Amino acid sequence: MKRALTEAEIYEIMAEALLSGRLGPGAKLAEERLAALFGVSRERMRNVLHRLGHERLIDVVRNRGAFVANPGLRDAREIYEARRIVEGGIAWGLAARLSGDQLAALRRHFAEEQRAHRHGNRADAIRLSGAFHVVLAEMTDNPLIVRQMHELVSRTSMLVAVMLYSTVTREPFFRSPFTLVSLSRAISHFSLPFSTTILLSVTSSTGPVTW
Repeated sequence: MKRALTEAEIYEIMAEALLSGRLGPGAKLAEERLAALFGVSRERMRNVLHRLGHERLIDVVRNRGAFVANPGLRDAREIYEARRIVEGGIAWGLAARLSGDQLAALRRHFAEEQRAHRHGNRADAIRLSGAFHVVLAEMTDNPLIVRQMHELVSRTSMLVAVMLYSTVTREPFFRSPFTLVSLSRAISHFSLPFSTTILLSVTSSTGPVTW
């Protein structure tokens, strides 16, 4: 007899489909149909949808149901403005105290992200790109900053999945190795203004932002 999927496994499948752009923006996610598809109860499916909603990968609307997130131009402006402000502060705070081990961890993370790009794994590439910024936030040891970055990164991930991928070439626009190396060097040499500038460049280079 086939084993029933756990809620965590269903979440991973749904998240991968969302971040890879396989579910159209604004598409309704019918709880009953999804429960039947995964062979689970509606209650368990509802738990998964609520988790996806909490992480801003979908929109859960009271009395209407769940929908694939469909961010617009105004959402994009607000998300990137918030990230520039928050991550500029993170860079400023880390510049004077980031350890060699932490810098090495950032480089390893970046190498993993590049592997995902080379292998054409869109969902992993988006997830790892966002996780890089969460890792930076975690290095501040401030749970409020970490919580804020989790939400901003989730919103950005769906923005990237929906708006910043070419459906023809599927070529993403992400950080270049130079920007990460520059950030690492700036932080390690305690260059506060420069490190902040580089991190803002890193944040902005997630896509061809023209506004």
